[in-house]
Amino acid sequence: MNIKDKAKEYAEGKAINALTAAIESAYAEGYNAGFNDGVASKEGEKPDDLDDGVEYVDLGLPSGTKWAADYLKDKDGNKLYFPYCEAAKLDIPTKEQYEELLKFVKLVYHPTKSIVSFLGVNGNSVNYHGSDYKEVDFWRSNDDKVLFWLGGEQEGNNRITADFHYKDKMGIMFMGCKLPVILVKQ
Repeated sequence: MNIKDKAKEYAEGKAINALTAAIESAYAEGYNAGFNDGVASKEGEKPDDLDDGVEYVDLGLPSGTKWAADYLKDKDGNKLYFPYCEAAKLDIPTKEQYEELLKFVKLVYHPTKSIVSFLGVNGNSVNYHGSDYKEVDFWRSNDDKVLFWLGGEQEGNNRITADFHYKDKMGIMFMGCKLPVILVKQ
C-alpha cells in the first residue's frame, strides 16, 4: 500500500467521524432549544378552563357542564354579591344543572371549615365555603352553609337558591337579597 492509499483511508475515517460529530451536535442543540421553547411557552399559558379570570372544573357530568372553582370574585379576591336580577345576567347554574350536579357528584361536608366539596366521577372536585348574604343594609351570616343563586325558577318575587340547610339542597329567597354567585359553562 502506498502513501496515497494510506492517506485516502485515513481521510475517509476522519470525514465520517467529523460528519457524525457534527450531526450529533446539531441534533442535541436542536433538542435542547425545542425543549426550552416548550417550557417557556407553557409558563405563560393559561389553563384551558380559565375564562375571564374564572377557573372552571370538569366534574365528569353527563351534560359536560363545568363548574367554577370558587364564587365570583373581584380583582382583589373579594367575593361579589348580587341581587337576582344582576346575577341572572351571568352564567349562573339552572335548577336542572344543579340537580345534575347533586345527582352525579359526592358531597363531602367539612363542618369545622364551613366547606362543602363536590367530588366528581372523574376525581376532580370543587370546594365552596359557607357564605353570608345581604338584606337591606346588614349582612346575615351563614358561614355554615353554601348559598348561591340558581337561574330560571321563580315564585313571585322569590327565586330558587342552592341552600344546604334543606333536604333537597334548594331554598327560596327574596330576589332583592344579595347572594354570592357560582358560574357554569358548557
